[in-house]
Amino acid sequence: MASLTPMMKQYLQTHEEVPDTILFYRLGDFYEMFFDDAKTASKELDLVLTGRDCGLEEKAPMCGVPYHSADTYIAKLVEKGYKVAICEQVEDPKTAKGLVKREVQRVISPGTITEGKMLKEGENNYIMCIYYNKLEFGVTYCDITTGEFNVLSLSGENRGNELLSLLSRINPAQIIVNTILFEDLDLKKNISNVTKVMLEPHPLNYFFHDKAKEYILNQFNVYSLSSIGLDNNEIIVRSAGALLKYLDETQKRALIHINEIKINEDKDYMHLDYNTKRNLEIVENLRTNNKKDTLLDVLDNTVTSMGARELKKWVLEPLTNKDKIILRQDAIKLFIDDVMILEDITSNLKYVKDMERIISRLSLDIANGRDLLALKESIGVIPRIRILLSKLMKSSPLLSEIYTKLDELSDIYDLIESSIDDDCQVSLKNGGIVKLGYNEEIDELKNLKNNSAQILANIEKDEKEKTGIKNLKIKYNKVFGYFLEVTSSYASLVPDYFIRKQTLANSERYFTEELKDIEVKLLSVEEKLKEKEYKIYLDVKNRILENIKRIQVTAKMIAVIDAVISLAIVAKKNHYVKPTITENGSIIIKEGRHPVVEKITGLDNFIHNDTLLDNEDNRILIITGANMAGKSTYIRQVALISIMAQIGSFVPATSASISIVDRVFTRVGASDDLASGQSTFMVEMSEVSNILKYATKNSLVILDEVGRGTSTFDGLSIAHAVIEYLLDKSKIGAKTLFATHYHELTELEGEQNGVKNYSIRLESNGDEIVFLRKIERGGIDKSYGIEVGKLAGLPDEVIKRSMQILDVLEENEETYKSKIDAMNAHIRMNSNSFTQLSIGQNPDDEKLKEKYTLNKKAVNKIKTLPIESMSPIEVMNFVYELKQSLEKEDI
Repeated sequence: MASLTPMMKQYLQTHEEVPDTILFYRLGDFYEMFFDDAKTASKELDLVLTGRDCGLEEKAPMCGVPYHSADTYIAKLVEKGYKVAICEQVEDPKTAKGLVKREVQRVISPGTITEGKMLKEGENNYIMCIYYNKLEFGVTYCDITTGEFNVLSLSGENRGNELLSLLSRINPAQIIVNTILFEDLDLKKNISNVTKVMLEPHPLNYFFHDKAKEYILNQFNVYSLSSIGLDNNEIIVRSAGALLKYLDETQKRALIHINEIKINEDKDYMHLDYNTKRNLEIVENLRTNNKKDTLLDVLDNTVTSMGARELKKWVLEPLTNKDKIILRQDAIKLFIDDVMILEDITSNLKYVKDMERIISRLSLDIANGRDLLALKESIGVIPRIRILLSKLMKSSPLLSEIYTKLDELSDIYDLIESSIDDDCQVSLKNGGIVKLGYNEEIDELKNLKNNSAQILANIEKDEKEKTGIKNLKIKYNKVFGYFLEVTSSYASLVPDYFIRKQTLANSERYFTEELKDIEVKLLSVEEKLKEKEYKIYLDVKNRILENIKRIQVTAKMIAVIDAVISLAIVAKKNHYVKPTITENGSIIIKEGRHPVVEKITGLDNFIHNDTLLDNEDNRILIITGANMAGKSTYIRQVALISIMAQIGSFVPATSASISIVDRVFTRVGASDDLASGQSTFMVEMSEVSNILKYATKNSLVILDEVGRGTSTFDGLSIAHAVIEYLLDKSKIGAKTLFATHYHELTELEGEQNGVKNYSIRLESNGDEIVFLRKIERGGIDKSYGIEVGKLAGLPDEVIKRSMQILDVLEENEETYKSKIDAMNAHIRMNSNSFTQLSIGQNPDDEKLKEKYTLNKKAVNKIKTLPIESMSPIEVMNFVYELKQSLEKEDI
């Protein structure tokens, strides 16, 4: 580096501090990038790549962006997965001796974005840290834009799946991990199936317990871990401390808005794993990967960004505490019953800006005067909201709590109102921030700046009158500053207090002590005013931050109000009803509707249906019907109604009694996992396996077409066995909706307690069918696949040929069935005779013993026969061979 220029040495030394970033290096009005950073940025941002002399033989590759529009370019780089380090000049170039000092001010990564343009208003932007020790996970996730800081531990046999469910729910933008986790290839693969975010391994020293403890105690201003409930949570301490260390290194400032640590308990929420969230399209549409036509889309009528984020949390974290659910229900009911208050609060909420992110921006020192004005406007409507809430709070503990915690923040409002100019500029360094009347010195400086011309004109007028010099003029140039110019013809009138400044051919230039004082003030007023206004802004900002906790609590209450009112508006508009919440194991829905499909088709066009599920006689509903008849819609709507009920929302039905479920599991649709080499059927079986492993008697299981990915007999056998396993109380006994084309499964109703058959009604007229979308008791014995193919537009020739082939197959199936029935009858008859022989004959009779042994062998051979996977001819051959064998033994 000996031959490098001083500036380039400084650039490379600075880059060594942040080696995994693209360094935005401030030079004047631009952020410049050099060498490999320049090549990368020019390619990713479509910038012109130039060069700069750096002391080497070849110029250093270089590109740059204007500092005032850097946010747009940074956002693009971060979105593409890069980290950006911002290096600023930390001393005034005018006063600097030699090279201007520069320092990295902060590092911007996907999880530490704070600029509004880069963030989605209605969504949290989490950065997550996971510490893994092979036995349990310590997980911390934080939204630096709101100050939210959550920790939890995951242990036990199901810890891996619980981690995947959490990742699916939180959807972090960035994930930091320890090396043990990073080197676990199977775990990394499972994580990559849930989130596309790359895992960032950090060295062991990030996770040292003592250092982690120190970071936690300092951040949350406590003396011991026990005061925040972490004294016996070493794995959480390591995770939380590592994340705080990372934030400290990248943000390079005190994050005072992160001031509360929340220990989460997964048992507080219904578990919605990745597949369930995806299959039910809870927050993301399968086709478009966005919010449109999802459950969240239906329920979200919020008017604030804070409310939108809060409601999304509710949707992803349905409650399992009955009392908390009812608290939300009661609050929603009050707003439905009092439309005037609902509308009045909603109209006031429209003036509330994102208070959570404003206060975070203030804490991070990236806010400006307009952020303060937005905060003032938000605070300004709180008194009116509290008055409206006071009319309802006596009837709702939740609204009463909100009313109590909703601080009017009048002192903050008054401070901003009196200090910050309503027309303040965005830039803090250009002045125009402080309101007239707030500070005497600023008022004087502003008066001097705004009235300088008039002040000079007054001095000129006074001097003319005092001296009698009629053509006296006050002028200015950069060399001599302000001066009084007098022509030679009036030289005799020049008074003694005029001090000569310059002599010209036809005139003289003078100054006075008064003019000199004014000159000093006028020439420095701009800089002084900017400096003084910035100091006032910092003082106001710091006084606001002294009350940060009050503002955060109030912002949270605003978010909750907005979420509650959103659910009330949606319930009223869509004619939802308040469900009864129970813990008796029953789900009873009258005239239930699918909330998303109903929104698309219209309330009048949706066919409603009833549901009865419980832990006894109605544990499993087997639902048969033609393709497109509505089976999938029906089973999904039951799941969504249960989720809505546990959110606290009203539901699409005429009445509903919903027992709390701990989990909702779904197995829906068909998809390959080509990246990991798994076929559709393998994916299906993996998902079913997960359900059978972790479902409980308090779970709701939604299964759609299990077994369709393989041969008919294999699929039917698996579907049959899965139902039996779910039905068995000693194993699971979960409430299950099982949609299937295997109408053979309907025979289970007469064989197993807890199974009920339902089918989707349709009308058939010859080859024509009409879907009635109505579910009714009883099964069907036909799939109507060919009729659906006709509706879909298959050529008539294909339809006719399909009918012919179907006739042959059905005839063979009947022959096959009759042979199976005959063989089963034969088995039963012989089994009885064998039992009688073994009990009723003389044990000394050797011939009977031999006969019994041979028969028993034959029966055992039949019992182990894989009938379902055998063709009719294979079964017939087996029976023939068995008959020959028995005749040979003369039995």
